[in-house]
Amino acid sequence: MKKILLLTFLVSFMASKFIYAEENNDALVSDIEDKVVEITSNFNGSELFIFGSREMNDNIAEGIKSGIIIEVIATAKTRKIRKKERKFGIWVNDDEKVLEGVPDFYYINSSHNIEELLSEDEINNNDIGIINHLAKNNNDVNSDFINALIRIKKRKNLYQFKEGELEFKNDILFSTKVTLPNNIGEGFYVIKTHLTDGKNVTSVDKQLLVVKKIGLGNFLFEMAHKTPLIYGIFSILVALFAGWAASETFRRLRG
Repeated sequence: MKKILLLTFLVSFMASKFIYAEENNDALVSDIEDKVVEITSNFNGSELFIFGSREMNDNIAEGIKSGIIIEVIATAKTRKIRKKERKFGIWVNDDEKVLEGVPDFYYINSSHNIEELLSEDEINNNDIGIINHLAKNNNDVNSDFINALIRIKKRKNLYQFKEGELEFKNDILFSTKVTLPNNIGEGFYVIKTHLTDGKNVTSVDKQLLVVKKIGLGNFLFEMAHKTPLIYGIFSILVALFAGWAASETFRRLRG
């Protein structure tokens, strides 16, 4: 029943979007089911539902591999990568590199292999793919460090690659579910949907997802980072109160 309601909502939404799109001569529309993901103390991951539609055109009818590429790109941060080497029988940190513009989370999905949808120059010009995102701000960094970062993020399920797995319904509607693991960071996540004609990007639609922490855990986290002195005093008071409460409870139990 839930799936039927969701499909009905999707078709209705896309129909209204297409009316607007035709007036604006836009061949691509997309959206996300939820605009905000809240991280609580018991957060166990979530799913991001992305859906949309493309306008049917002559290229599709002629068999040209017109398609869709979807990227989810989290807030970019600075990260340090250390290279370990074995010296005197033990593993130690040797070389270290600072990487700029590293997304905390990255996801990519497409209707075909990306090389079939775009030329190499167009892939690079539109910064499609995690390699292009990382290389753009780290031209002087050895590719070994970039590849190591990708492996680490992929192992933690923070970088996900689903190339060629996106499917269409009636060659127009498309949708995908993105697994957001329980170790994602808060920030702004940009969802970029690219429409291609087999060689070039013809249209791009963007959505914004907000991932934020809520509750007592977030309050303590913010206090610890923004007002460490107050957090330290608060921690001491809590420890003193807990010690007094335990002592008083033990005294009363002994009579």
